[in-house]
Amino acid sequence: NGLDCWADGALKNYGATDGIGLIVIRAIAEDQQGGIWVGAEDGGLYELKDGKFTMHQPADGLAGQAIWSLLADDDGTLWVGTFRGGLLRFKEGRFTRYTTKNGLPSDIVCQILDDGLGNLWVGSQKGIFHVPQTKLRQFADGEIKSVPCVSYGLSDGLPALECSGRYQPSC
Repeated sequence: NGLDCWADGALKNYGATDGIGLIVIRAIAEDQQGGIWVGAEDGGLYELKDGKFTMHQPADGLAGQAIWSLLADDDGTLWVGTFRGGLLRFKEGRFTRYTTKNGLPSDIVCQILDDGLGNLWVGSQKGIFHVPQTKLRQFADGEIKSVPCVSYGLSDGLPALECSGRYQPSC
């Protein structure tokens, strides 16, 4: 519960006065500019800037879904994996949500990896899937209505479908 940082030989505890309370932290990522992002059990995406946290949340009915994973992309996009809220794209202050209604095989996103070839690989509770980032961008821009994914499961050699070790996701 809560967040601490060890720097310059001292432990800094972040609390309510810093914009983040005693919440369960699930994911931390650093973006290309050195910014720190924190995903929490309360569904908040917290951005550390000038020693203070600002919470960002999508303005939809799934805003309170716990954040389980974060991936900071080279182009400034932050990919957010949620528990039951699908995959979120946070870019330039705007959220786009991708769910099973839009083509994902699962709304539980445990881990997100970038293969360096333009694809995101996602560990979920229904196996592993990958999706081209161009298609995710096209969906966010309203150019397509569904996101094509390639899924891998038990018949493809996975020993289990669930890629969500309680605190150490596998993908």
